[in-house]
Amino acid sequence: MFNLDAYTLFSILHRIYTNSIDRRLRMQALYLMQLLWYKAVRGRHGRARKRYVSVLDNIGVMVNSRESIYNLIRMITPFIIWRRPVRSRQFVLVLDKSASMRQFAFYALLSAASLSPYVKRLVLFDTDVVVIDRLDRHIRRPRRVLDLIMSTRFEGYTNISKALEEAVKGLSPQTLVLVSDLKQTVITDVSPENIISSNARRGWMIHIITNSRVDSDLYSSLVMEPRVKIYIVERLNDLINTLRRIVSR
Repeated sequence: MFNLDAYTLFSILHRIYTNSIDRRLRMQALYLMQLLWYKAVRGRHGRARKRYVSVLDNIGVMVNSRESIYNLIRMITPFIIWRRPVRSRQFVLVLDKSASMRQFAFYALLSAASLSPYVKRLVLFDTDVVVIDRLDRHIRRPRRVLDLIMSTRFEGYTNISKALEEAVKGLSPQTLVLVSDLKQTVITDVSPENIISSNARRGWMIHIITNSRVDSDLYSSLVMEPRVKIYIVERLNDLINTLRRIVSR
């Protein structure tokens, strides 16, 4: 038996669904993808865990058993400590699916699907840009997300500038996560550097997840921006963990 993780199986089924001319085989691949979807969302690579903060009042909260027992044993007041859940923030995810980011982007897209309750807007781009608002609406009906994942072709040139413009359109400043190697290959009037810097000055907190093939000039110009954080990752687990850390802050 082959011991394959969910993401490897996802990739294999994606190729079957994309390339097969047998409709029955494609539907079987879709069915298995749906099972894997639930595994990814509910499993250890799925949703970010809930966080709690300790409080002194008991309005709409629950007892923090561990801290309460600690205080009782040591006779420290207050004896009862309460805890209140902290909602994880929603964010805008901008994902580069051009040829240069083929494998990296596919895994990032899977991570986006498993974190869909927190994705306020998903932007997929190569030469063209696709915008999907409120990805969390599909969490109970994963077929739409699965179709999106399986129909996405990682090819074409890269228009980061247009993707960033579409990502912030109509939204107040919040958190934006860009997954890209920062290589703009489409000629535009405004550079990605200017758009990122401009939105950071407007109040956006911008996280850029990239790899070792990142455009060095653009990296150097952005690394000193106070509201821009850049993470260089290579492994799948590092990508997933980075996204989850950003969501949980």
